[in-house]
Amino acid sequence: SEELIKRINLLGVDDYLVKPVSKTRLLQSIERIVHRFSALKYLINEERMQTRQKIGEFNTYNFGSIISQNGGDFCMYPHQQQAPVIIGDMMGHGITALKESFAIKGFLSGCLATEIPIRNVLTTLNQALYEQRLCKTSLVTLLISFIENNILHWFNAGHPAPCVITKNGKLIQLNGTDPLLGLSDDHVYQHYSYDLKDVEHILLFTDGWLDNQQLSDVDQIITKLTDENVQSEEFAYALWQASQVELTAEIDDASLIVINKH
Repeated sequence: SEELIKRINLLGVDDYLVKPVSKTRLLQSIERIVHRFSALKYLINEERMQTRQKIGEFNTYNFGSIISQNGGDFCMYPHQQQAPVIIGDMMGHGITALKESFAIKGFLSGCLATEIPIRNVLTTLNQALYEQRLCKTSLVTLLISFIENNILHWFNAGHPAPCVITKNGKLIQLNGTDPLLGLSDDHVYQHYSYDLKDVEHILLFTDGWLDNQQLSDVDQIITKLTDENVQSEEFAYALWQASQVELTAEIDDASLIVINKH
């Protein structure tokens, strides 16, 4: 029925066949999907992110789906004066969520190319999503952050807020989250900040990082690292390893970014 076909399309299904199906029709459908998937794999491999990157005097260590690019998690390091780090999470999994993330990244790249102020990026994207100019069938959380004068600044649309780990190993969950994008056309996204004078590491992550472990608090992961030196260069890798679960226990894409001066 037409109604069923509409529902199928909204779910991101690549194609549907109505019985009876000829062999030629089946092969045509398979070939089209395989070619589409090959094109996506090419894009993914070309844009694969480095595990370690430099932003100003800080290092960033990237882990999870933002590296493998096999789902809806994504990250951007735009070449801007403020050297922002953008992390986002599309609703859904796999190829469908990945395709939607390309649309968001393309829009953000276009915004930033116009030298729009960082504080206005979420508002601009929010308007586009509210008017359904892109990603009509999905939702996205997004966190835009940058460091200036040793202060962490961020704008947040429904994404987990950053965490920081102090030099003496204390974990602090920061507050600062605004509503999801596209729900209202008049929301003004707030500017949040935190002084980094006693901070050793900054953690940015998608909610799958906690959901896969069925944890509600990052501190429950940190407690697994009692033997690790919090000031060690290897801390970021140790933290990611400590947060891994069996493949069968994964329920969502998971990504982690650790930022420090090591």
